[in-house]
Amino acid sequence: MSRTNRILVSIFRWPVFWGILATLGFYGLIRGGLFDRDFTFRYFDSHPILQVEVAMFFIAAAALILKAFDVAAQFAVHKLNLLSPRDDHGQSPLMAGVLLADLDGVGAVAQQSYLVRRLRDVLLFVQRKGDADELPEHLRYLSDLDTGRVQASYGLIRIVVWAIPMLGFLGTVVGITLALASLDFKNLANEAASRAMGASLGIAFDTTALALSLTIPLMFAKFYVERWESQLMDDVDARTDAELLGRFEVLGSQSDPHAASIRRMAEQVVAATERLVERQAGLWQSTIAAAHEQWNRLSTGLGQQAEETLTAALERSLKSHAGQLAAAERAATEQNRRHWDEVQKALNKTADATLAQQSELARQGEVLLKVVDAAGHVQQLEDQLNRNLTALAGAKHFEEMVASLAAAIQLLSAKLGHDARAAVHLTDSHPAHKAA
Repeated sequence: MSRTNRILVSIFRWPVFWGILATLGFYGLIRGGLFDRDFTFRYFDSHPILQVEVAMFFIAAAALILKAFDVAAQFAVHKLNLLSPRDDHGQSPLMAGVLLADLDGVGAVAQQSYLVRRLRDVLLFVQRKGDADELPEHLRYLSDLDTGRVQASYGLIRIVVWAIPMLGFLGTVVGITLALASLDFKNLANEAASRAMGASLGIAFDTTALALSLTIPLMFAKFYVERWESQLMDDVDARTDAELLGRFEVLGSQSDPHAASIRRMAEQVVAATERLVERQAGLWQSTIAAAHEQWNRLSTGLGQQAEETLTAALERSLKSHAGQLAAAERAATEQNRRHWDEVQKALNKTADATLAQQSELARQGEVLLKVVDAAGHVQQLEDQLNRNLTALAGAKHFEEMVASLAAAIQLLSAKLGHDARAAVHLTDSHPAHKAA
């Protein structure tokens, strides 16, 4: 908390600040006409002593209200679990530091309570002394100190409760003095002198009446708040005894100082051994962590090296494969080119042969046309021959003429390229006996 915040908190917790504010507000309401002007002016605002009495009343009332709120807040702290559970076999006084750490975890409001301060003071005492042999006496000592602090905290309230009646008596003395000063023995029947004397005596009695009226409620309020805080202190004593009495091991240093010394030495040896074990464990942990880190670096380096080697091998293999694929592609391209050249040449030859065949077919078509024409002539010749043979069938030299005609027909067929077998229809117009 900064210095400015601490100053502001102190001001807000100062009863005089709230008392002055309440006084200003009260007289603002009076002079604003909220109350009966004659009555309030006479008993609260007719003389400076009355105003001082009212201001002191509000200061004391503010102090009591702040005290009541503080006591209520401290009763709420008693519901908190401030310390860790106690051990049935007794804890070492060295555990006081751990318990102090538990108290450090509570809120800022609880830190200012009587209970937390009492527990902290006792634990600091045990931690500094190293044993709990004098713990009950120290608890009683701290209880007496807190009781004294509580009584001292009511100092301002007691002074105000005492000062308000004194101010009333002072107002009485001042009023009587003013009345006596305004007394005129030569002219007692003067109305102005009588009125001035009455006003002075009114101040004398009004200040006392207001002082007593304000003191009585303050005394009752102080009684109840102080009783409530006394109950709080009893609860603090009971809670402190329940938390700390019997918690720590008692060494018995008063009856046997040597045993206490040996006990403390043994505890120190145990504590040193624990620290040594913790240090050794820390060294082992750091060594394992360093080895693990080294192994991680080594495995990372090996992984990177293997990755680089595999990458280089894959790159070389891919380059070689790419070269082989390119060469194979070039060879395939060249072979395809040669093949297509051969195919093109074959196609060209085929086209030439087709053209030649077309020419030959055209020539043969012409020959066939000629043959057809010749066949027509042959048919005519055959018909003529058949007529001639028919005519000559009965002639004397018929066989010789048939042979001669057959020879002529074969010669003609050979010449035309056609195996013409003349169908010579011999019509025997004459009977056989005539042929003979």
